[in-house]
Amino acid sequence: MQCCFGIGSCATSVQTSNYVRRMKVLDNWKINDPALAHHFDRSNMVVMIDQRPLVTRSGQSIELVIGSTENICHTLADYGLQASIRNSVLLDALPGEDNEFTPLFGCSLKTLEPPRDSGMPADEPRKRLAGVLGGSLINLRFAMLTMTSELHRNWVAKMQTLAKWSNIYNYCPKCSSSLRMRHSKTGASCSLCDRVYYPTISPVAIVLVHDESSEHCLLVRHSGSMNGVYTSIAGFAETGESLEDAVRREVAEEVGLEVDNVRYMGMSQPWPMPDSSLMTAFVARASMNDKLDIAPDELQHAGWFNKNEVRLAIQCTDADVHLKGMLSNKCEPNVLKYVPPSGAIAHRMITFWANS
Repeated sequence: MQCCFGIGSCATSVQTSNYVRRMKVLDNWKINDPALAHHFDRSNMVVMIDQRPLVTRSGQSIELVIGSTENICHTLADYGLQASIRNSVLLDALPGEDNEFTPLFGCSLKTLEPPRDSGMPADEPRKRLAGVLGGSLINLRFAMLTMTSELHRNWVAKMQTLAKWSNIYNYCPKCSSSLRMRHSKTGASCSLCDRVYYPTISPVAIVLVHDESSEHCLLVRHSGSMNGVYTSIAGFAETGESLEDAVRREVAEEVGLEVDNVRYMGMSQPWPMPDSSLMTAFVARASMNDKLDIAPDELQHAGWFNKNEVRLAIQCTDADVHLKGMLSNKCEPNVLKYVPPSGAIAHRMITFWANS
């Protein structure tokens, strides 16, 4: 009798899923510089110029422009910009020919503004370059909030994070020797002591607070935010603190309430601004009878809203795909008009609660 546990003939009869194959290929490319370099000229690429992702717009859809690395590099060279494996980051592995995978790189570049006496608007060279590349450039935050595909948003977050980290992380914090950056930009090793460093990720807890009946939720408007836009409470986890403890502390600090029944909502989101963070969503319960005591340096307003009020705000937000109404800032300061756009994890959290 043949054994069907562990390594044996049964193990080889099970076909490996494409996802598992892709992850193994990516894992190899992350650490195997020669293998990744071998594929560079035949890879695909997405571009960010002056921290503005290159995208296409079709109706309400906003997506990244994905092109061949060879063509993009040639076009960039015509504009005096160099894209190579040295200043690109590994984002993903895309399906290729013959059931193989092709690397997807991201390249973040900076342009030079035209001379002041040229009479050319400062953003004109960027617009021309974007047009030649087959798209347009949009603000990084706007891209993260409005892009249609979660996968594309995650690529943008990864590109911004790895490009920024690889540009500033040049020397070993332990011995001050130079670092050898991997082609993938997912790690760097010290040239002297061989210590390996990886990009830093800051954990963030974001929480949807509801009352005992779950018919009302607590939303806040941050200082400096647009009028009428309310969101969930969020904050960085501190050293020696669990994410659940971070939820309790942040709510206490920002609105003066004690919460219980803290639960993970089963969703998270990478966020590249101002630095790389991973936002993890929670739901928690508080009493509406307790007095709100908002932190004035953090918030301008906080309030309890019922599901009908929140649903109306979601409808207004979803109808304003390009944020024109939201950015006009014509709403009354302390009236719920919008929630964060669809690309934000807060939108998913609030929508999930409102429809439950």
